[in-house]
Amino acid sequence: RLEVLDSDAQEFAKSASPPLNMESCAEMRSHVIDFRPVSEVVDLLNQVYPAVGKEKFVELCRGILPDVLDRVHQASESCTDSQGETIGAIFNLRQLALLAECLDAFHVDFSVVPTKSSLAQFGHRLTNQIPILSSFTSGASRKSEVDVHADLTKKLQVARDFCILTCSQEVINPLLSFLTKVTAARVTADGGEKKEIKQHAFASVERVTHLCQSVTETVEGPLFRNLILLAVLMTHKELSVIMKTIHENVMDAYSQLETIIQEEYTAEEADTIRLPTRDTVERILPVV
Repeated sequence: RLEVLDSDAQEFAKSASPPLNMESCAEMRSHVIDFRPVSEVVDLLNQVYPAVGKEKFVELCRGILPDVLDRVHQASESCTDSQGETIGAIFNLRQLALLAECLDAFHVDFSVVPTKSSLAQFGHRLTNQIPILSSFTSGASRKSEVDVHADLTKKLQVARDFCILTCSQEVINPLLSFLTKVTAARVTADGGEKKEIKQHAFASVERVTHLCQSVTETVEGPLFRNLILLAVLMTHKELSVIMKTIHENVMDAYSQLETIIQEEYTAEEADTIRLPTRDTVERILPVV
């Protein structure tokens, strides 16, 4: 089911063209089939919470969430192996975001260590009332004293940063490499070597023209398809954070490149280089 979901989303991304149509993405998102261990534990927690006290609820979460997180990690690695790093990163982030948003909704202090009691027995008593619980009580004896909410929040931040990196690195990395070389060349020039930036091989008009063409193709191709996948597969709350960060990172690198071209090249050379307009880039990088 996971492979079908990702295949559908990727086909949808391939068929789309800029600008990003959020309504179409939202419609596609309504058909997403979630990773079963995560969707079931979310359903479980929503059913259990009203029926038990906060202490028992925290105890239950401490018992089952480590196992669920292990399953998410294993599945994301399988996704990466079979469908690539970007799909694996998006899958991992989606599952962690669903779990985090679920826990956030309860407004429970997960840092409080529950009293010593048998979680396995507690789960057994609830199984008749909530059949889905039987899938998770087998691992309940592996109770952890870790604050599961804080641990999940840390994992979510790491997954978010990695997802942003994998989705935008094809655009960001070439730009950062060029900007780093320009900075190094300027430092050398300040030390006494008087040489214009464009006189360096890496900054020739031909090389910078190729860089700009590559950036344009990547923004309109792989980056746009990654944004489509995010818009389809990510929760709205998480999508807002990711889109904003990717937009800021790409536009910051773009602005630095734009400034260098204005400062170091003639108007005729800039016309040859043909840096994509700011409007062109902004059109593909919406902030949700």
